[in-house]
Amino acid sequence: MTIDGKLYHVSKNGYAIDRYAKGLHEIDGGMYYVKEDGSVLTNSAVEYLTFNANGRYTSGNATLDSYVDQALADLSEEFRVLEMDVAKSMAERIRKGDKPVVMHSIYQPQQPDCLKYLSEQGVPVFGAVDEAVRTMGVLVEYSERRAALLEEAASVPPELPTGRREKAEAIFARVRSEGRVNLVETEAREVLRAYGVDLAPHYLAATADEAAEMWEKIGGKAVMKIVSPDILHKTDAGGVALNIESAEAAREAFERLVANGRNYKADANIFGVMLTPMLKGGVECIIGSSWDSTFGPTVMFGLGGIFVEILKDVSFRVAPVNMPSCRRMVREINGLAMLQGARGSKPCDLEALAEAACLISHMVDELRDIAEVDLNPVFAWEKGLAVADARIVLQAR
Repeated sequence: MTIDGKLYHVSKNGYAIDRYAKGLHEIDGGMYYVKEDGSVLTNSAVEYLTFNANGRYTSGNATLDSYVDQALADLSEEFRVLEMDVAKSMAERIRKGDKPVVMHSIYQPQQPDCLKYLSEQGVPVFGAVDEAVRTMGVLVEYSERRAALLEEAASVPPELPTGRREKAEAIFARVRSEGRVNLVETEAREVLRAYGVDLAPHYLAATADEAAEMWEKIGGKAVMKIVSPDILHKTDAGGVALNIESAEAAREAFERLVANGRNYKADANIFGVMLTPMLKGGVECIIGSSWDSTFGPTVMFGLGGIFVEILKDVSFRVAPVNMPSCRRMVREINGLAMLQGARGSKPCDLEALAEAACLISHMVDELRDIAEVDLNPVFAWEKGLAVADARIVLQAR
């Protein structure tokens, strides 16, 4: 208690009263400093040193409990009086605690003994509060990155199908034997399926009658695309037909697509026309890969369709990466809200998107002959996803 501005201690029996000697004292969780004349220094600056009964730091009314990660202590002008006693007390309490504490003092440039002591005890001291706050931000970023690296290192790679590499390399060998580096879409889909990517069935028709037969296998609305290594941009060549609803429509579409291909490039080598089921709409995403001259294969995720060209809202990782990193890839794009159910729409299956990116990352790491992968668009649904278009390009030799 204080009497006439001086600090006294009342014993439990309420009789003996002893005045505290000069120095820093803690009573009932509060910190007090007794000066030479016995008067007590109590002010807002000292409150930064207050600890509760459990030994946890408090600043004003804020307790550095489980919901507080860091603290910034502002050593103001009044601490000139406290000096080394305060520094030693703070260093001891910070050492016993489990929270990082950063100090700010306007006297840091002068380097008084008390601040030198704090620095020697491993407590960062800054002369500008903005520097101290930026340092706290760096600590948070370091902690998050370290946790992410540890989580990734402890994770397990995906289980890939057996025989995948042999199937893919056989396709690559055939492509290269024809002097090509661009896989046609049917070939790209076969490689992806060998690595466990979930794809709708596809059929390659060499004639109009075969197109009608393939439509019967699908048994509903179909998409038809021209298949040619010489026609990479099928839409530009008029090589895509949507909503094919009958076998007769499939015959007519086959003839039209082949004719459009010939008009686009007279000497094009046309393998035929691919039929796949017509997919329901969803949020358009892109999953891809490119070869970096420094890091090798990378994996990319972002919003697809026209969004990737206009917004360029994508994230990258060096391949291979496991599910923890792929989940972060999906969540760190600016357009995440579109995948989480914007404007009343249903949220997309973020886990399925991360799994697909994970498979692609391991595929390109294993198949170093791949220069580019482009799955765009990938329709993201409430449950699952569907790859609507696929492209793979091999390394130039």
